[in-house]
Amino acid sequence: MAAATVARCARVVVESKAQSLHEAGGLVQAVSAGALSRYRVAELGALVTGAATGRQAEGEITLFDTVGFALDDVAIASLAYARLVELGKTSQGLTFDKCRLIAILQYRTIAS
Repeated sequence: MAAATVARCARVVVESKAQSLHEAGGLVQAVSAGALSRYRVAELGALVTGAATGRQAEGEITLFDTVGFALDDVAIASLAYARLVELGKTSQGLTFDKCRLIAILQYRTIAS
């Protein structure tokens, strides 16, 4: 992932800050290029518990960069979809498959 892509994000969420800033090539390059401050990186656990803040405005982009297993990604997508159901957003015809497609398209838009 390009440093410019990371720079456009208000915050970056990872599973493990130490691991991601060491192993996630795109993040390592963004920090090295000065496009990302380590202070804009939060761990997923901190975000979920409220120890780290999520989006503060509608237009903010939060990037989730995983270095984990595909099973983690599916679990996160499932939780996100369950939250959409909880919020009543699925009445707009959003299904789990459509949510995955939206996430893929948004990633491609951000990355381009």
